[in-house]
Amino acid sequence: MLVIISSEIARNDELNYYNFIKYLHFNLQLDRFERRILLFWSGTFVVISLAAMGAYFYLQLKWRAAEASALLGWLSLAALIVFFVSYSSGFANVPFVIMGELFPSRYRFILGPILLLICFVYFLSFAAFQ
Repeated sequence: MLVIISSEIARNDELNYYNFIKYLHFNLQLDRFERRILLFWSGTFVVISLAAMGAYFYLQLKWRAAEASALLGWLSLAALIVFFVSYSSGFANVPFVIMGELFPSRYRFILGPILLLICFVYFLSFAAFQ
């Protein structure tokens, strides 16, 4: 089964530059906002964008893939941008800041890499099944 995303998304290098700028921006702005609110709104918009992406893929299955891409190609791009912004504003940064505050300083150098390894293995487990 072939799922078609707009070819502009796959070849667009501007998204990579945009990702770099937004991660830098949100890392600098992390201390200005309350972390609980950042995580709440980040999670809310991540769910909304993933639901929109799921709706797009569902409509590609229901309709012909080319017709869905022609009518709703903007939806996949908009959902990706909303996901990038919302993920980088909360879930990409806040857990690692909290990790640095939760662990005692004498165990931080041991527990930090262990937690990062667990997150990396968790990520690879999902990437392997794609």
